[in-house]
Amino acid sequence: MNPGRYSQKRGDAWRALIRRKGHPAISQTVDTKAEDEAWARKTESEIDRGQHTDHRPALSVTLSDCLTRYDHEVSVDKKSKRPELSRIRILLDHPLAKRAIGSLRPDHFARYRDARLKEVAPRQPGLSWP
Repeated sequence: MNPGRYSQKRGDAWRALIRRKGHPAISQTVDTKAEDEAWARKTESEIDRGQHTDHRPALSVTLSDCLTRYDHEVSVDKKSKRPELSRIRILLDHPLAKRAIGSLRPDHFARYRDARLKEVAPRQPGLSWP
């Protein structure tokens, strides 16, 4: 085992901890010792090659934070800002906006899309507005 790597049995799971000079400590809990060792080897290799990305900051920023910043910094200068701002505000009212960016998965967006499609009817071709 590497001097900067520690494994610990915690109940039915294993927790790997990697400490490297110049990097924050990184840990992961997995089900088996084999998964623990594989994760630790992979992560250490990424650190050695300079390819490891710390995703922890993404767990403290919500989708709402990102949408609000986009609204204030990007949308405000666009010609087509009104419809975009309307879509942003609709998203901000949805519970999805309260979730951390790092915890969002494609299925969250698919469920949002499906629910939104049930709320708004698509425009029918050939129909005119009064």
